[in-house]
Amino acid sequence: MKVFVSPLEKDYVFEAMDKVGIDYEKKEFTIYYCDECNKIFREKPEKCCGDLKSMSIGDIIGEKLNYIIERKKGSDLLHSLKDDRIYLQLQSMKEIFSGNVALVFEGSFEKVAKKERERVKQTIKEKSQARKAFAACEARIAQMYSIPAHCLSLGISFIQVDDIFTLLKMLKYFDYKCGEAPKIREKKEDISKLMPSLIKKLMTTPGIGSKLASAIFNFAKTPNEFLELLKTNYKKILSIDGLGKKKLQNIMEDWL
Repeated sequence: MKVFVSPLEKDYVFEAMDKVGIDYEKKEFTIYYCDECNKIFREKPEKCCGDLKSMSIGDIIGEKLNYIIERKKGSDLLHSLKDDRIYLQLQSMKEIFSGNVALVFEGSFEKVAKKERERVKQTIKEKSQARKAFAACEARIAQMYSIPAHCLSLGISFIQVDDIFTLLKMLKYFDYKCGEAPKIREKKEDISKLMPSLIKKLMTTPGIGSKLASAIFNFAKTPNEFLELLKTNYKKILSIDGLGKKKLQNIMEDWL
């Protein structure tokens, strides 16, 4: 079997492929789209009705273009959450490949979370900065834990492996399972609707994880709706399982 691999991958990835016996070609998978009519092209056309822009997606791609894999290792997943890059990557791949899209995470969420908390603790110099720094840290960690559910909502496979060799052993299964390449979608859909603003805002508050934020989202869809509900129906908010007065107080201190 043969795969296309992003030239930006680390040397150890190519060394592992040589050991496992997987034939590969270093090649970026770049798509082009017109910002006027939103048409997407696999090959750059001579012209279109508007300006043509390019975007590279995926780390490992089947030779038949029948599957695409985005690979994240350790804290790389956390870094991609800082600017919401991971959401953009996932949504873009889903738009281009009608199926057979996978996010593969190498490592352990628990180890990444522990390392990130220790990193933040060591970088804090003033006590006044501690609360906000730890809140931001916990928000990123909560987002990391919510990634598998986000993949599920998009119809993308989330796979967690111990190391690169485990992933490479799975590639033959990908090639067999995915079959022929799907047809490319002609229309570029909106990729700006990522995580709801209320959930993102709630997850910056200490003690509010993705599960509780999602439960609150069932009662209010925007930060303004939630604030209005706080004023008009405080008891209804308190009835949310797992919230409690202490966590609600944390939200009110951050928001009001």
